[in-house]
Parts: sequence; structure tokens; C-alpha cells
Amino acid sequence: MAKRDPDWRKKQLQKRLYILLGAVIAVLAVILLIVNIVNRRSGGSASSATAAEGPLGEITEDVVLSTAQPAEAGAAAATAGTENNAAENAAAASAAADAAASTAAGTTAPTGPVKLTVTATGDVTIGIDDSFDYDTSFNGTYYDVEDPDWFFENLADIFKADDLTIINFEGVLSEQGEREDKQYAFRGDPIFAKVLTGVDAANLANNHSFDYGRDAYEDTKQILADAGITTFGYDRSMVIEVNGIKVGLTGTLALYDEWDAKDGMVEQIEWVKQQGAQLVISSVHWGDEGEYHQADWQEYLGHAAVDAGADLVIGTQYRGCIVSL
Repeated sequence: MAKRDPDWRKKQLQKRLYILLGAVIAVLAVILLIVNIVNRRSGGSASSATAAEGPLGEITEDVVLSTAQPAEAGAAAATAGTENNAAENAAAASAAADAAASTAAGTTAPTGPVKLTVTATGDVTIGIDDSFDYDTSFNGTYYDVEDPDWFFENLADIFKADDLTIINFEGVLSEQGEREDKQYAFRGDPIFAKVLTGVDAANLANNHSFDYGRDAYEDTKQILADAGITTFGYDRSMVIEVNGIKVGLTGTLALYDEWDAKDGMVEQIEWVKQQGAQLVISSVHWGDEGEYHQADWQEYLGHAAVDAGADLVIGTQYRGCIVSL
């Protein structure tokens, strides 16, 4: 008799409706979770079309959106300088948006875990100071061996096997400019760029990038770009695409500012994150020459970089190279 009770049937119907409603909510929750994960991995479509505030950087084949970051504070900004021309910036922003839109159309976001192998070297100098003996110098050796691949032949397999090779490039490849008044100033023939086979990116934020002034620095950027190498550092942080992942590259010179270099470094890291970088690599030229252990201020900067969002901190300096995850 209880089964024929109208109240009993009403309660059973309500119970089934509640179960069905719960199932629908669960399915919607799963769908929203999947969409959220996909969006996080792809970095979202909006970031690819974001225009920058600084002058436009080089856009190479593996670059989704290559843009310049505002000048680093302190000595680096004073040395490198920036030109904030409104007309040039507007044109740069328009070009960046067009490039991002056209590239995004042919880009497929990764749908699962992505493995990315990064090789980072210490200081690379392919040139000499005027005081060096030519016969025993890099310049003399280059023309003697007559094979640019000879210099990195022991690293060639490593560079080929990885997905991203980053160097700290010290010196200039240029015939322009006057030598700075300093103990060592490194200059190489632009043809020496052939030595850098397998190198994908170069940090230029170090104490030898302006050995021959601003013109030689700009010349070096162009020479390396022509060789297919993305340059970054000082006022230019970059976002490139590697294996479908947007990688942010920042470069900081901290040899002179030490503790005070934090603000400029953090600004760079935050900037590439705003551009949609999913992996942030911060290269810092630091350390006390001749020391084999890091100073307190290096640890301070390293922690500050990680706290700001850097996934990998690469430290470069003669006998003071530190790589930390």
C-alpha cells in the first residue's frame, strides 16, 4: 500500500531529480576544470596579442611575440639608455600586434605535459682586447683553423639535442665605435658569429657589451639576429616560443648595483609574465671575480628572482657561475 501512496511517489520523483541535477553539476564542474587547465597551459589567447610599451625587438621564426622591456633601473639603464619616441612606439605596437595575430593563427597549444631541455653556458667571448698577443688569441686561432665549428665541436651534440641554448655573450661583434677606457675591452669580427652554431639566445646584460659604445652594441644585436640568435638583457626582455611554450628571457647586470639590482630584475620578470610567459628564465651577470662561492647579495637576488616568478635563475661571471632551480 505504501508504494501507491502519492506522497511516496512524489518523494521518489524529487529524489531522482536531485540525483540528476547533481550529476549535471558534476559534469559541468569537470568541463570547467578541463577548460581552465587548457587555458593555463596555452597561456590564453589575449597575451599573444598584447602590445609592448618599448621599442620593438626582433621577431624571428621561433618568436611568438618579441618585444622590448622598459629600461632597467640603475647603472644598466644609465649605460644602455632607451629612446621613448611616441611615434616609433605606436608603430612598434601595431607591428607587434600584427605579428602576434599572424603567428597565433598557425600555433597549436600543447595539450599535455611538455618536456623542454635548456642548456645554459657561462661567459662567451669571441674576440680580443687590443693588448692580447694576436698569434695566441681567439682571432688568430679563428683564421688558423679555418673552421668556425671547431670551437664548439665538443658541445655540438649537446646544443643539437636541447630545445634552447642560452649563452652570456661578452664583448662586441662590430667594426664601429671607440674603445672604452677600461682594463679589458673585447671586440671581434662580425664574421665570428659563425662560431655560435646551435646557440638560440644570448644575454647581453654584462660588463663588456658596451666596450665600444652604443653603436657597437646595436651592431652586435643585429649581427647576432642575422645569425638567428635572439638577444635580450638591459632594456630588452623577450618572449619566445619553444615547443609550444612561451618562454620569457630576462637579463640583468648586477656587478655594480649588487643589492640595488633587484628592482630592475623584478620589473623584467613581471613584464614577461604580463606578456604571457609560461616559463621564465632570468639570467643575471653577477659575482665577485676570482671567488668560487656566492656572496650574500647573490643569494638575495636569486631568491628575489624566484619570488617574482622566475622558474630558472642562471648566474654568470668568471669563476662565479651559479645555476639554481
